[in-house]
Formats: sequence, structure tokens, C-alpha cells
Amino acid sequence: ESVLEQDYENIEHIIVDDGSTDNSVEVIQRYVRKYPNRIRLITQQNKGQSAAINVGFKNSTGDILAWINSDDYYCEAVFQKIVNTFYENPGIDIVFGDYINTDAHGNKRFVYKHLNFNYLMACVIGFGQVLTSNAIFWKRNLLSKVGYIDESFSYAMDSEFFARLTRNANIKKVNFPIANYRFHPKCK
Repeated sequence: ESVLEQDYENIEHIIVDDGSTDNSVEVIQRYVRKYPNRIRLITQQNKGQSAAINVGFKNSTGDILAWINSDDYYCEAVFQKIVNTFYENPGIDIVFGDYINTDAHGNKRFVYKHLNFNYLMACVIGFGQVLTSNAIFWKRNLLSKVGYIDESFSYAMDSEFFARLTRNANIKKVNFPIANYRFHPKCK
């Protein structure tokens, strides 16, 4: 719904279901029927998160790419701001920003403010600490230079991918939250 409610019209919304065993596909199919020209569902047998994200990238045609996981959601009216940032800064390859940490019910806990990007600092403390997968957008042409997500990674695939994606790229940080990350406390 956070993608559907964006104020930017030219969105290619691809949802990849990676073999879920609950009623996710049924729920998504209701949205596809309601918005047939706005959502595309791709289902596959469980191949892991990295493979699912790559399927989305490989089936996309847009000039600007991003992904968001199933329990996170974008901030209101953020896509137009992202597109404007790319338009106003034609030499920029990547735009990233802050995120809002929420509880499981979507109540704001705090805003996580990223620092300006520094490749060396990211190498030292970890790309997953410097960039957040739900709050980064990049131009498609970077994929032809760096490749897709390494599907041998089951965890921290975003960190390794961002290490390749950001190397020698022109990066701009925006000073507003892009997405919401739902924090789920560990169950006992």
C-alpha cells in the first residue's frame, strides 16, 4: 500500500513471492485484481531472499531501482522527492536517506539519521550500518557495472551488494526519511 499511495505515477511495482506458505499470494492477488496496471506478482519456489530480489530487478524496466521488504513501508509522497533529487542532480547515481524505526504496529519509535556516505567508513563499520536497503534508490545502469545481488548470501546480502554498488558512484544523501522499518522484538 505504501507504493500504491505514492504521489509519483510512473511506478513499476513488482512483488516477488518466494514460496511463502501463508496466504500472502492470495492477499497480493486481490491487490493485483484491484490494480491490474500497477502491480505485477511473480511467484517462485523458495530460492531465498537474494534470488527473489534479483528476479524483481531482472523483470523491471525502470531507470531508478529500489527494493523494500515485506514488513517495511515507504514514507508518504517520497517517490516524487527521490525522482526530483535525481533530476536536479543529473550526475548522481545513488540517492539515500534516513528511515523511521517503528514498532510492529507502525508506531514511530525514532528516526534513524544516516551520516553522509563515506566508502572507507562503510568498509570499516559495514555497509549495512551506513546504508539501509529500504532507504536507497539507484540508477539502473549501475547494475550493468556491478551485477546483481550475490545469491550465495543468505544474510547481509545488501551489505555486499552496496559495497559493489557504491564503489566509484556519485552518491547524494537526502535529509528526510524515505522508509519505515518495523522493529519486531524477539519472541520468547
